[in-house]
Amino acid sequence: MWQRLLVLLLLLGITAACNLPLSLAVTPTGEETLAASSSPLPQATSTPVLLSSSVLENMLYTLPGFVDREPFSFQLKDGEFQSGEDPAAIDFINVRLGDVIAFGDLNGDDLPDAAVILAANYGGTGVFVWVVAVLNQNGKAEQAAAFLIDDRPMIEQLSIENSRILLEGLVHGPSDPGCCPNQPVRWALRLMPAGLNLVSASTRIGDLWREINLELPVEDSRVGERVEVRGGVPVMPFEATLNYRVYSENGVEYQNSYIMVDAPDYGYPGTFQKEIDLSEVPPGVIYLEVSEISMADGSVVALTSVRLIRE
Repeated sequence: MWQRLLVLLLLLGITAACNLPLSLAVTPTGEETLAASSSPLPQATSTPVLLSSSVLENMLYTLPGFVDREPFSFQLKDGEFQSGEDPAAIDFINVRLGDVIAFGDLNGDDLPDAAVILAANYGGTGVFVWVVAVLNQNGKAEQAAAFLIDDRPMIEQLSIENSRILLEGLVHGPSDPGCCPNQPVRWALRLMPAGLNLVSASTRIGDLWREINLELPVEDSRVGERVEVRGGVPVMPFEATLNYRVYSENGVEYQNSYIMVDAPDYGYPGTFQKEIDLSEVPPGVIYLEVSEISMADGSVVALTSVRLIRE
């Protein structure tokens, strides 16, 4: 009898042992549970707000004064503004937005700004065309500056690259009639506190693009009291002379002088080199500009510039 009882006790012990857990799991704390169960949340990305064509066609603009005109502000509606009905009246103004609009960052805030073309007619045959920089203030359009291109130019390309407005087209040469610009140009404009400024220009005369290739100094160089200016031109300019000037981003001009070009003769490529004294230029951001000016009408034939940090 006692043998049967012993066997029964052994069976009960084996059954209880089989019901025990195979391992002892440590109960996680609240922090450990969160770390184990949660996965990293995707980072929220903000999509830059674009300036729509509709916004640009219906915003407030201001055109600077020129000749005997005062600056004036106006509200476009569907890309047009008009004051007065009689083009012969002294107060007649018609402004139209051009078809080509360029988008890109102009002021370094990574928001897509815009460049637009405005054509203003004050009566008569003249149509004065401006390129206007429009900043993107978190989706709100705000005009920053305007630059007069020409009377009735032909704008072929407009774009924004490296914070510059790039423009290609035809403007009036010295002997072109008012109706028909025939001078191919390539311009680059940079937005500065002083406004839109021409920082690069080349003109095609015949089959040759007149331009200035600046080797030194390079963009954003730190300079002291003296700076070496060196470069070349594809053809020697009139009287072998280039102009240069040094100015601040606020438009304050510190120097305005000339650089001589070394070339075998007229019609040949040339080089230039000069050391410029900057001892009287205050520290800060400055621009060094080198240009060739037309002796026929005073227009810019070629121009280049670099931004420098005067230490």
